[in-house]
Amino acid sequence: MAMLDIEGAIRSRAYEFWQAEGQRPGRDLDHWLRAEAEIKGAAQPAGKPAKKPARSPARKPASKARAKA
Repeated sequence: MAMLDIEGAIRSRAYEFWQAEGQRPGRDLDHWLRAEAEIKGAAQPAGKPAKKPARSPARKPASKARAKA
């Protein structure tokens, strides 16, 4: 999908969100970002998983010596 096609799709979807929420002002960025995530997520090539958020390192259990103290 060409960049202009994606931008137009995002713009249209953001407009739909705005209409569905009662056309209240001040939410344009929220609508745009929500639409962008939706459109770009749908454009993700098959077989290529979306990036996963970074995980925090697992906590090690407290040693038995510390648990007795």
